Amino acid sequence: MNTWRMGLLSGILAAAIIAGLKFVSTSLPGRDLHGVAGWFALDGSSGSFIGFILLLLLGCIFGLLFGIVQQRSSATLPRMLALGLLIGLVFWLIVPVLIGTFVGHQSVLTVGSFLSSFVLSLVFGELIGVIYFQNSLRARA
Repeated sequence: MNTWRMGLLSGILAAAIIAGLKFVSTSLPGRDLHGVAGWFALDGSSGSFIGFILLLLLGCIFGLLFGIVQQRSSATLPRMLALGLLIGLVFWLIVPVLIGTFVGHQSVLTVGSFLSSFVLSLVFGELIGVIYFQNSLRARA
């Protein structure tokens, strides 16, 4: 399987898992997905649905980025985990910090918003790395 397609699939699956975690993380289902839509100043009455779609699109973009970076090297678990952490950190810096601050006017300086966005971004990157590694093992067999 092509590394770009494996990256795309890994990104979509990781984003779906993170969207599921964000959906059930509060007492009101889907409330955290409004925050994703708020990063892009699209938080309205259907903010949870827009947040879900945006999270899947961001998963596609960062999964493709992962596949492009991984294209010329072997897929070992330590390399995939390190690259996943790097992708998660880049995701956090670009989306919640830059776009969320300048477009959505949201602050990531509070402890709660920092922890929720930073930790979930790193988990997102790790999920991309692990799913990519599993797909590469399946492709070799």
